[in-house]
Parts: sequence; C-alpha cells; structure tokens
Amino acid sequence: MRLEQRGRIKIFMQSFFAIRVRFFGFCACALAGFMIAAPAQAAEHDAQVWTTAAAKLRLDEDWALNLEAQGRFGDDVQRLNETQFKASVLRRVGPGLKIGAGYGHMIKNRAGGPDRHENRIWQELAWKPETGIKTSLSFRTRVEQRIIAGDTGWRVRSRLKATRPLGEGASLYAYGSEEAFFFLNDADWGARSGFDQSRIGAGLGWRFSQMASLEAGYLNRFKPAPDTEDKMNHIIALTVVLRP
Repeated sequence: MRLEQRGRIKIFMQSFFAIRVRFFGFCACALAGFMIAAPAQAAEHDAQVWTTAAAKLRLDEDWALNLEAQGRFGDDVQRLNETQFKASVLRRVGPGLKIGAGYGHMIKNRAGGPDRHENRIWQELAWKPETGIKTSLSFRTRVEQRIIAGDTGWRVRSRLKATRPLGEGASLYAYGSEEAFFFLNDADWGARSGFDQSRIGAGLGWRFSQMASLEAGYLNRFKPAPDTEDKMNHIIALTVVLRP
C-alpha cells in the first residue's frame, strides 16, 4: 500500500475514532441518567452471568484465527439461556488496522418452547491506534447477517474499548467498553430496523502469563422493546483468552 493511501486511511480512521470517543461519553452519560431515573421507568431487569473462553492463534505475520465459546446464564442466573460458538479470521492491512470475517452458531434455550438456532455470518473492521499514552484504545465494527428460520436480519454493531495498566509494567489492567447495535431491516423472527441495544461495561483484567489473560467485570445491556417492557440486563462477564 502506498504511503499516500496509508495517510488517507489514517486520517479517516482518526476522524471516525474521534466521533466514537464522543459517542462513548454520550452513552456513559445516558446510562447514568437512565439508572438514576430507573425507578420511574417500565423496564424488566435480569441478573445474568456470561462466561467466555477464547483462543487467538497467529497463523503468520499478517493472518490470525480466533475461536470462541460462550455460555450465558439468565433468569437471575438460574438457567443456561444461550450458548454460542464462533470462529473468525483476521488479516492485518495496515498499522493497527485489521479486516476479517467470521461464522457463529447460536442456540437460544427458551423456557417452555423449542430451542432457537441461529447461523451468523459477519464481516469486521478492527483498529488499534497508537495513542502515545498508557491508555490503549481499540475500535471494532461488524456487519452481521443473522439467519434464523431461513430469514436474514442485517445488523451493524460498533464497539469502543479502552484499557489502562494499573502500575508500571503491571499485569493487572482496568478496561471500559461501549457497544451500540442497529438493525438495517425487519425480519420475521423479530428484528426491527433501527436501534437494537447498547452495552456498556467496565472491569479488571489480569495477564497471568504471556499466553493467557482473564477479565472480570460488569456489563449493562439495555434493549428497548416497543410492544412490551424494555429489558435491562445486569451482567457479570468472565472471559478467559488464550494466545498459544
């Protein structure tokens, strides 16, 4: 890639990233306001635990393979609501810039009804800029095709994550994240075009070796429901990542 092209990409990503930083701040303020006003709002609250095991495999200098398995426990952590299995490939195309594609199979365990199976395909853009400060920033946008019962819902999800080490050369770090989801079309299985949900989280991570890390934190998921009560999930998120 020529230097001129790389320069244009860098300028575009910096501008786009600045917009996301502002959006991150807006979402954090909006969540704080919602939590203050929560007693006056009609919302269904649920305590959940999400467990994730992931492996990031470097294939060569530019290519990587990611594998992930997830279990989501809900209904006040009384039963397994959903399992997910995902695989994706990523290719580095510039400094801190990667593109990729993936596939996942999701099984939603519905109480009193048959399980719902979903096949999901996605394309993604990931960027980790050099900030020049201790805080590390990463940005990811995915375009998903969610296929359920033969009907496809197109969804865009965009995440911003900030990570900061706790101490000089420390293996412990703090993180915060924000992710917004938007459907691009309606689908027979329930998708409606427009805003789908938001997720805002924070927690601590521990790199206990060069090949493994653990993150534990709180994730707030807000999902509006036009015909019923909005849903507010309070999630303990536990993630183990291996880098063999």
